[in-house]
Amino acid sequence: MRAFVYILRCADGSYYTGSHRGEDPAARAAQHNAGAYPEAWTFRRRPVELVWAQDFDRVDEAIAAERQIKGWSRAKKEALMGRDWNELKRLAKGRTGQGDATAFERALRRDRAGRTMTKSNPGNFFEDFQLGQVMRHATPRTITTGDVSLYTALTGSRYALFSADTFAQACGLPQAPVDPLLAFHIVFGKTVPDISLNAVANLGYAEGLFLAAVYPGDTLHATSEVIGLKENSNGKTGVVHVRTTGTNQRGETALSYARWVMVNRRGADALAPKKGPKLAVVVDKADLRAPYGLVFDRYDFDLAGAPHVYEDYAVGEKIDHVDGMTVQEAEHQIATRLYQNTAKVHFDFLQQKDSRFGKRLVYGGVAISIARALAFNGLANAAYMLAINAGRHVNPLFAWDTVYAWSEVLDKAELTPTVGALRLRLVATKNVPCAEHPWKDAAGEYDPAVILDFDYWAAIPRGAS
Repeated sequence: MRAFVYILRCADGSYYTGSHRGEDPAARAAQHNAGAYPEAWTFRRRPVELVWAQDFDRVDEAIAAERQIKGWSRAKKEALMGRDWNELKRLAKGRTGQGDATAFERALRRDRAGRTMTKSNPGNFFEDFQLGQVMRHATPRTITTGDVSLYTALTGSRYALFSADTFAQACGLPQAPVDPLLAFHIVFGKTVPDISLNAVANLGYAEGLFLAAVYPGDTLHATSEVIGLKENSNGKTGVVHVRTTGTNQRGETALSYARWVMVNRRGADALAPKKGPKLAVVVDKADLRAPYGLVFDRYDFDLAGAPHVYEDYAVGEKIDHVDGMTVQEAEHQIATRLYQNTAKVHFDFLQQKDSRFGKRLVYGGVAISIARALAFNGLANAAYMLAINAGRHVNPLFAWDTVYAWSEVLDKAELTPTVGALRLRLVATKNVPCAEHPWKDAAGEYDPAVILDFDYWAAIPRGAS
């Protein structure tokens, strides 16, 4: 019978190492959480979370590995969970290199060899991720006015707040801020080599918050934590949930969000929990944060391009944004390169011609940004995105598809005497205009033309009281 060794992270931050006969370490973790072992270390330290597991063909090998790991320091256990082989080697003590290696050591050597045979990065597969794993992503990025100009050229965005320093200064800001979506895409791009280089599809977003305005000259860094793993029944893929944080050069959190992505598996023997994390359906109004200094008492509606204020919008109102934009092959790839997103599905035609779709997919962020740019026609004054409640790429977008969009007002919030917030559902379609607001049918199934269902909060001027 097969057996496995597992590590649980307890509520107090301590780690528990155990071994068990069977196939499912997540089930064992569930038993600990249910209090099945009153004498165990975990009983008074619940809830616990499965953060690492390794399977063995023999029970005695698993028991030996459990004993070995229990003798390790916290730092060494964390190096094991993060597959940081250099750090694990540095922390190794007590072995002189003489004698036979244990089954556990042989398994670690095979794993390490598979990841160090080449200096190039093949990307992580589903079984390479561990719950609680934290990744510090490469290539920090200083955002320039050139980045902003290229983003405007590729999306057609016309929001005055991001276009003119003088307009932004009249709104209490030091200069025109970077569109939060541009900052989001750049942080997202940092994560791709570690999280979604071998992705099949990016599935959704939740709990996104824009916490500090980003300005040209700011440098963004990105880190991610694995918060959920779910194996798919087809045995070929799994869903990885991560929470990503983007910080600026001062260490301030500029934005954070959760996303989940379907990732290919290297093999069919991965051991992982069966469920993803529980995420909030909507960002609470109390957590919305307007950029520091933002006031709309001198807002110039003529220069903004529309007269509509917070009070002009009603919950349940639907707005057809009328205009359409056809996505061209070169443009969507340039946009994706702007974000330094290296996902293979967007660039490698040779690989993708044998895929399910037979061609390259447009990065989902391109659809979001184009739809938001189209939303200017009807929501010109709802420029600054405050939060992402939820987002789903319903159907793929390809080059030469034409994007249309419509919005629905879902909720409203008063933030300051001059700043309100609208909760908006942004729906984007391909090759179908949105006068009829296509979304879901009576059975709850999406219209085949829908490519994006995006729920967010945006700041908007309040009317004079």
